[in-house]
Amino acid sequence: MTSTFKWFAGALASAAAITATLLAGILWDAPSRNKKPRIEAASTEPEIEPSPAARPAASVVPSGCSETLIDNFELKPEAGIPTCQGRAGRWYPFNDQDPGTEQVPRPGARFLYEAVEQGSALRTHGRCQASAPSDSRWCAGIGVDLNNRSGNASDKRPYSAAARGYTGIRFRARLGPTAVSNEVTLRFPDIHTEPTVGKCNRCFDDYLIELQLKPTWEVYTVHWSDLRHLGSTSGDFAQDAIIAIYWRFHPGATFDLYLDDVEFIR
Repeated sequence: MTSTFKWFAGALASAAAITATLLAGILWDAPSRNKKPRIEAASTEPEIEPSPAARPAASVVPSGCSETLIDNFELKPEAGIPTCQGRAGRWYPFNDQDPGTEQVPRPGARFLYEAVEQGSALRTHGRCQASAPSDSRWCAGIGVDLNNRSGNASDKRPYSAAARGYTGIRFRARLGPTAVSNEVTLRFPDIHTEPTVGKCNRCFDDYLIELQLKPTWEVYTVHWSDLRHLGSTSGDFAQDAIIAIYWRFHPGATFDLYLDDVEFIR
């Protein structure tokens, strides 16, 4: 009886201790069970949107390239026209090599662009003594090939203005101080009229337009529909196979031309 009572008393004590421990744990943990989840305070700082300069630009055309610009004469002359939209070429003076013809720069020489009010421009000046045109006496001019990477006459290639939606050209020009004549013929030799490409069927019968220049800077806009040709051979202007653009002076002219901002138009 005594041992049984002791065992029973010990069991009660152990049960009481376990119960006390469990109650203590429940009571100790109660605050954490009743705690609300922690909510981070909303930031009051505005979200910073990257500036346009910091974003990569979505380039439509290559860097330094314009879809329509042929040349604005801001690069070095030896660089040629900006290589863009399939265009490549250099400016060059040309004349009939008549003893009475004088031109600066002379054929084969490099252009030196001249400073003007807004950057730089191309200039040629001189005179042609012959007063009547002929196969050997047709005065002088300047030109630019549109698809000629080497600059050699034998490497002229057709350029398609039609494929790029161009409908003509625009440029700024004025007469220089030594000019006596104000007329210039704008010519567009194409695959049918330029003999150096070996395919012409009406050689030298370029589509052209006559222009009257002024001593002040003026903008001249020429559409393909403004052009005509003088020969009797029929044939349309090959907008998809232009070789070059020429500014050509008349026999007997004393010429002085400043040229700038030459570009295609749509």
